Amino acid sequence: MSTGPTMARGTRRRHPRRGTAMILVMISVAVALVLTSSFLLEQTTATGQASNLERRTQARAVAESGLALALAYVEANPGWRGVARDGVWLDETPFGDGTFSVVGTDETDGDVRDGEEDPLTLVVTASVGDATEVVEAVLSPRASRRRVLLVVPNADWLGVNDERRRDQFERWGFDVTLINQRDPREAFRAAFDGVDAVYVPESVDSGSIGRKLRDAPVGVVLEENFLSDEMGLVHRGGSTYPWAYRIDVVDASHPITRDLGLGPATLVRRRTSFRYVNGVLTPAARILARRNGGGSVVLAVVESGGQLFGGDRAAGRRVLLPIGGGSFNWSLLRPDGLTLVEESLRWAADPPAPDLVARWPLDETSGKVAADAMGGLDGQYRNGVDVGLTGAFHRWPYIGLDGRNDDVAIPHGDGLMLDEGTIALWFRTDRPARQQGLFSKNAVRTGGVGDLALWVQSGRVQARLGSVGRTHLVAGGDIEAGVWHHVAFSFGPTGMRLVVDGKIVAQDGYAGGLGPSSGGPGNREPVAFGGLNWRRRSDAPSRVQTRLRGELSDVRVYDRAIALEEIARLIERPSYVVQWDEGL
Repeated sequence: MSTGPTMARGTRRRHPRRGTAMILVMISVAVALVLTSSFLLEQTTATGQASNLERRTQARAVAESGLALALAYVEANPGWRGVARDGVWLDETPFGDGTFSVVGTDETDGDVRDGEEDPLTLVVTASVGDATEVVEAVLSPRASRRRVLLVVPNADWLGVNDERRRDQFERWGFDVTLINQRDPREAFRAAFDGVDAVYVPESVDSGSIGRKLRDAPVGVVLEENFLSDEMGLVHRGGSTYPWAYRIDVVDASHPITRDLGLGPATLVRRRTSFRYVNGVLTPAARILARRNGGGSVVLAVVESGGQLFGGDRAAGRRVLLPIGGGSFNWSLLRPDGLTLVEESLRWAADPPAPDLVARWPLDETSGKVAADAMGGLDGQYRNGVDVGLTGAFHRWPYIGLDGRNDDVAIPHGDGLMLDEGTIALWFRTDRPARQQGLFSKNAVRTGGVGDLALWVQSGRVQARLGSVGRTHLVAGGDIEAGVWHHVAFSFGPTGMRLVVDGKIVAQDGYAGGLGPSSGGPGNREPVAFGGLNWRRRSDAPSRVQTRLRGELSDVRVYDRAIALEEIARLIERPSYVVQWDEGL
């Protein structure tokens, strides 16, 4: 069982930038970091206990800022291995009210200058007064390699174009797995677990694939746009037009088209057949390019969670490419054409980063305000909540609730009326058998439609969502008395999922949320931490019941169902896992 939350940072270099001396880069980046962390470094308190907690908080901020500087240096300098050394990178460097040191170690052979595949460990030690904090990062150049499932007619005998696709994808740094178009749906679903995106070339038979890819929880890139109907992207499918070699980019703000720019883009060396949308695109589609000189859509994307024809939602990102007509030859692609395919794969393989709608660290040392770190939804500690507690729960402060009348009242904000999202928090109680509320946004005014509640009872965590005339419940986990547990409850197009201590303990197919997807007008009720708000007032929870006797920390609301890997980073010890692509 993990003992506390983590800060996680990921960087990935795509476009090499001109390198500069390490210390100069660190100084330039430090200006911004000092501004963002100064609120931590300048606080003072009146009591010895609060001062000690503050120094530890300051030391944590200095350590994390020092690590960010080291990561920024690696990010900004493609040739960093040529100037870095194994050992101390920076020693006792002043920062705010403290100092930090950076040590870089090649755990493989002790020499960071050789072996670009060797992982590097960065350890940052920071001190403020008598308080010391340590954070670390493990940099792995191959950890960020994306995995692509290439659908082919016959994996045992590849056609020339499919061989070229596979080889090109590998040159771009993707790990490629092949799957036969006629493999059963179960084989496709099993394969999805090991990849980040699926690529469907024009060489496949759309009839053999059918709906096998529709619910793929990873990105899907389609050359074969006759599958667009089966994927729910287009009503009445796509068509081919001959003798084309250009497209007109109409949206260059998207990652796929950013390097192409607005206007004509020449994709192939000589005229060949292209694909275009001959039907009606789903309203969730974003149009990136049209036929050169014509109005038909040739390049479009749908974000994860976008509405599909048929009533369901995209379980991953989707891309409709213009290339891939019946006479298409992969070797005809020009640099812009290759860029289009590469960026489509990269975008599809990178799930949208979960956006924090709100986060309440619950780390105040005094007062009655439960601050929202994202801004806008500050709450109130009510009836004597104990704040600024520290101890067994790693090093992070937390709050204590007495189980009688303590709770935290959070006002409603429209950003919380989510059709997809994740609620994540830490809690501890010495009475897990008794019903005790953790997080509650009960929709009393709408008769329970859009209602959401999390609580512990009978030694399990339970989660509830309400729809029209029905309550959807999931429950699981093994909650031990006096032990910290992490809970992440996700909801939305992919259904309800309850994760306790990093493991999925319960799921349900209900795809509604707090907004209109629940069948009602949306849940505009306030929120309560540490209880269930069965009754309501206009601006704060009222008549909160089944209160928690225990502790809470770090309550978060995301705007999508976050992946298990992301949840794992929330519950690991404080360290950073950093990834980058070497040589891109």
